[in-house]
Amino acid sequence: MDSSRSRLDSELLYLISRYLSSGPCERAAEALKEELEEKALLPVRYDWTGCRRQQGLSTLTQQLPHIKPDHLPRLLESFVHLWNNACQPPVPGLTSLCNDGALSLLDVTQDARPIPRPADALLAVHHSRPAAYLERHKTSLSSLLKARQLTGVCSHKHMLEPTTFYSKFRKYRRLMGHLCASYCVLYDRTGTRVFTGADDCLLKIWSAQDGRLLSTLRGHQSEVADIAVDLENRLIASGGCDKVIRVWDLQTRAPIAVLLGHSGVITSLQFCPYPSRAIRYLVSTGADGNVCFWEYNPTTFAFCPAPTKFVERGKPGDQILCSSFSAGGCLLVCGGTDHIVRLYQSHPGPPERLAELDGHTDRVQ
Repeated sequence: MDSSRSRLDSELLYLISRYLSSGPCERAAEALKEELEEKALLPVRYDWTGCRRQQGLSTLTQQLPHIKPDHLPRLLESFVHLWNNACQPPVPGLTSLCNDGALSLLDVTQDARPIPRPADALLAVHHSRPAAYLERHKTSLSSLLKARQLTGVCSHKHMLEPTTFYSKFRKYRRLMGHLCASYCVLYDRTGTRVFTGADDCLLKIWSAQDGRLLSTLRGHQSEVADIAVDLENRLIASGGCDKVIRVWDLQTRAPIAVLLGHSGVITSLQFCPYPSRAIRYLVSTGADGNVCFWEYNPTTFAFCPAPTKFVERGKPGDQILCSSFSAGGCLLVCGGTDHIVRLYQSHPGPPERLAELDGHTDRVQ
């Protein structure tokens, strides 16, 4: 018998002795105590020289004050609870320590429930195919949604039916604080704060837990059209109908930059998720048909006042309406009223236009 098994046997005998000492079998407890001390079956201790020393039951009880007489049944209850959560019992509610066959707690042939996978483990890994174990293990809906947000790819057969998912939606809280309609709503990267931008020219920060108003950011002279949060959850940018982009520090709530580069309404804002230590980009599109890459330092938050600008207005009235970065942040795609989808590359090197895809017959938004 190995040392670990011998140690477990000694501890089990001690727990049985403690359990019998408080029950109706007092004579059995005394007999077990005498036999344990006589045959030296209790856990041993080591003195300062490293020599093994036998100890009596009373001494061991004084050294382990946290071991109560009900410690053994509590351990068994905890084991049964964990077993029910890890395995699918054939008959729920009929768990017993004395069961046999398929109901036995020692049946190791039963299929264990899959271990929940984190969202980053569900990313597409090869030619837009999910990881191989998605075919063998069930995954939670929240992990799949997070993986789809990171890569845009997930296995649809693992998704719950829409009726099952949306039927569990409940109104959590109603927030009132704006004086006009609010068309911009965004969570921060941690999900603990909610940002709202409204036609009252205000940007408000709310607590997602209790709905408290944490801060109000002022500066726009017209309606707020779009808002964006950077990858590190340090900066928030907002663009409005006043053709101005304003950037705030989320920790101090202080304004960092006022960016002037558009001659039309700001239609979309995107922080580049590319994790560069040297430079980052804030991308803005406008109703003037321009796509602007605003370079900034991720350490000092110093923004370059002159953006890298792409003028995409082919004819009067053309507007760029939407934009989105790839998961890695190297590629940006924009769409507008001229039916064209434009692809840009932000890293490595300076931003450049890669392609113009003309396949739509109506505006891309």
